[in-house]
Amino acid sequence: MTRDEILGSRILIVDDEPANVRLLEDLLQREGFQQVIATTDPLRVMGLVSAFAPDLILLD
Repeated sequence: MTRDEILGSRILIVDDEPANVRLLEDLLQREGFQQVIATTDPLRVMGLVSAFAPDLILLD
């Protein structure tokens, strides 16, 4: 995979702590990842997985 392909990966962050979500979002976006979404609501996870089709899920 090229760097552009990696940075274009869809990433879903799931954590019950809003501070952790913000930290991970900020770190990933600073590194150049453009398709990052996050939730602290476990009831939204399956809908986001279906709609967003993430390549990577960071789950706590």
